[in-house]
Amino acid sequence: MAPDRSRKLGWRPAWDGRVEWGRERRVVELIQTNDIVLLSALQAELAAHGVETVVLDTHTSIMEGSLGVLPRRLMVIDTDAFLARRIVAAFQEDHA
Repeated sequence: MAPDRSRKLGWRPAWDGRVEWGRERRVVELIQTNDIVLLSALQAELAAHGVETVVLDTHTSIMEGSLGVLPRRLMVIDTDAFLARRIVAAFQEDHA
């Protein structure tokens, strides 16, 4: 997907990176997977649309011996969750 696709589809990131003091930011789980290639691709796709991500449970997975038993979670800020889910759905359709 091209970086301009978000504009064509009427999407825009809900969070511009500025911190509002006194307001909590929560993260929402997008996917849970053992596929590190998929995680990397989704992170790149979301970053291209201006959505910041964080992968949780990476160190836990490494501590268990990198056997791939424990899934890693891709998280986004709650205000970006709707946009992120649409991007992930479009990505999965394009790469199915």
